[in-house]
Amino acid sequence: MQRLETASDMAVELDGAVYLCVSEVAERLGVARQTLWRWRTDGEIPTGQRYRGGQVVFSVSEVEKIEAYAHRLEPIRVGSSFDSHQLHLFNGGT
Repeated sequence: MQRLETASDMAVELDGAVYLCVSEVAERLGVARQTLWRWRTDGEIPTGQRYRGGQVVFSVSEVEKIEAYAHRLEPIRVGSSFDSHQLHLFNGGT
């Protein structure tokens, strides 16, 4: 096992592949660890792999998928009373 220092965190290299732990991914994305767990439970992001002592780690390709999910844009669904009210106010109340 070799630990590689990257820009702002430490990564683990195993058999030539680099892995980041949950806390490193959460810090990199600026989200709480609980947010990552919720996304994993909901099936929104890769689940990662288990490492020593049950620690969850993510490969670089998994981290890229998690980053893409974390920084996604979603269209606003018009039709709910909240959205309709917001659009009404945005259009100057007309």
